[in-house]
Amino acid sequence: YIHAPESLGDNYSDANSNHYVEFTFTVPRAGSYQLFATVWGPNGTSDSFWVRTGNQTTAWHLGTGSSFSEKSVGTFTLSAGQNTVRFALREDDTRLDKVRLAPVD
Repeated sequence: YIHAPESLGDNYSDANSNHYVEFTFTVPRAGSYQLFATVWGPNGTSDSFWVRTGNQTTAWHLGTGSSFSEKSVGTFTLSAGQNTVRFALREDDTRLDKVRLAPVD
């Protein structure tokens, strides 16, 4: 898994953080896709990311827990071909393990 160390600090106002990870997906057709992530928010001040795909950016509050679990990030409109999803620092020590994309029927 990846995370920003607790000492790095929070970034509530700028979705353009220099601390991010990107994933590129190739989708066969334009449409709505649901993004899932296996994550862990260890406490109430370490449980969110900025998530961006295309021109859509959202502050994703995943909630807290005692271990990793898969959660829905949301539904995004993607174009056919390659699309990039960026998870950027919002609250330090929020943890990200896996991402999964599924078409919305």
